[in-house]
Amino acid sequence: MLGLLLGLVLGLSDAHAQGCPWGTVRSASATMTTVTVNGTLYPVRGLLPRTAFYQTLMACGENDAAYYFDRWRQRRRWTNIGIVAGFPSVGAFWIAAGVTAVGAGVNKELMLEALEPDAMM
Repeated sequence: MLGLLLGLVLGLSDAHAQGCPWGTVRSASATMTTVTVNGTLYPVRGLLPRTAFYQTLMACGENDAAYYFDRWRQRRRWTNIGIVAGFPSVGAFWIAAGVTAVGAGVNKELMLEALEPDAMM
C-alpha cells in the first residue's frame, strides 16, 4: 500500500515537473471549442490555444490523446471549410462536411477515452 501511494506521489510530481498541470486525470470533457480536464477549462479554438493544449497533452505524457486531439481539430476545421465552401451550392461539399463532422466527433470521443480510459468502460 505504501509503495502504491509513494508511486502515485512520485508519478504526480514527475508529471508536474514536466509541465503537466493536472497529474492524474479524474475527469475530462469537451465541447466544440474547449476541453475541460479535472475542472480546468482549456480553450482549443484558434492556432495558439490549440498548440498550447497539444503541448500540455504531450508534457503530461498523453501521446494518444494528443494524436486524437489533433485529428479532432483538423476534422473540425475541414467541416467548417466544407460548410463555407458548400454554402452557395448543393452537393459534394455538404456531403464532405457531414463526413468530416462525424469523424471529428469520433476523434473527440477517442481523445476523451485516451485521457481517462477507466471512466469510459
